[in-house]
Amino acid sequence: ATRVPTPPAPGMEMRNSGGLFGMLRFRKRPRRKSFPVRERLWASFTDVFTSLAALEHAPGSLMRTKRDQDALFMRQVWNGCLPVLAYASTSIYMVVSQAYVLRSKTVKKGISYSTLLLLWQNVCGIAVYFPAKIFGWETFAFYEHKQAMTMLPNSALFAVMVYSSAQSIRCLQVPMISVLKNFAPITITLVEWLLMKGRPPSGNVLLSMALLIVGAFVAAVNDLSFNREGYMWMLANVASNVLHLLVLRKLKLNKDLSNTQILHYSALWSLLWLIPVGICEGIFKTVEDFATQTLTFKLVLLSTGVNSILMFLATIWCLERTSGSTYSMVGALNKIPIALMGYIFFNAPANVNNLVGICIGLIGGIVFTLAKLSEMRKGYHE
Repeated sequence: ATRVPTPPAPGMEMRNSGGLFGMLRFRKRPRRKSFPVRERLWASFTDVFTSLAALEHAPGSLMRTKRDQDALFMRQVWNGCLPVLAYASTSIYMVVSQAYVLRSKTVKKGISYSTLLLLWQNVCGIAVYFPAKIFGWETFAFYEHKQAMTMLPNSALFAVMVYSSAQSIRCLQVPMISVLKNFAPITITLVEWLLMKGRPPSGNVLLSMALLIVGAFVAAVNDLSFNREGYMWMLANVASNVLHLLVLRKLKLNKDLSNTQILHYSALWSLLWLIPVGICEGIFKTVEDFATQTLTFKLVLLSTGVNSILMFLATIWCLERTSGSTYSMVGALNKIPIALMGYIFFNAPANVNNLVGICIGLIGGIVFTLAKLSEMRKGYHE
């Protein structure tokens, strides 16, 4: 009988054909579960380039060239210099314009424009609300109790600062006041470091502040006087100045209120105590005297209202971009160009001590600037 061959199993028809080559080529392998190797490789590939891109945009990246790093560093320095220059220029103009008004020879005896200046500046601060509301820049109500209570401590500190400054001028000589006010920058620096857990100040920063105090002391060495009441008022002035600045900075860091809200409610609270003070000082006689003044006098006084708004915005900008110590140091250094303007435009008496004190203060300002640039460069490359 003829034997019928058994048909091969499915998939094994060519198993024995072609010898060993055929067995290796056509042998069917069991199907295994697929493994996403390509997907994992692609994910790793993209992760590497994402990390490289992030590293390239890091402040102290080694992926950038030295020229690119220097360009970015200078851009950062410029972003910090702009608010400082804005605050310094508005602050200097405010002092010079107020000095022009308060020392004008056309003002009648017994009339003071100090309260009227403060009233006008706060009225301008409140007036900003209306165009901001009309053009849709702000949407808050004219008075909201919660926001107003948030600004009450800051406004109270500002009132104490203004009042204590006026009382200290009554008790002490102006050079002595300048010496004591220069303790504010170093106080703010230490408070930011010890209480707000900021970066510790470098030795050069402390040296620059010490030079500023020494310069003011040298300039005032012939006019120093001891007055216990005046010292107490100056202590209150420096303390309220430091606390006012720290509270304002905290409000901006917490973003509780916008810039317009801070300006608005600060002006509202200030008017509450300025109006009764103005009535007691006879502000209506001052307004009558203002109507008889020259056009230049009127324009200078009115410009202080606009400048007060710009100065406030520059203050907020400076606190956002820099630190409280830098802001306070700029305010202290402003006394140097103001003193020079006093010698040039207001015929203020000058002597050797004044000039030596100004030179020491300028050296302190240069040391402070170089120290801050060194800190920024060090933090930039860390």
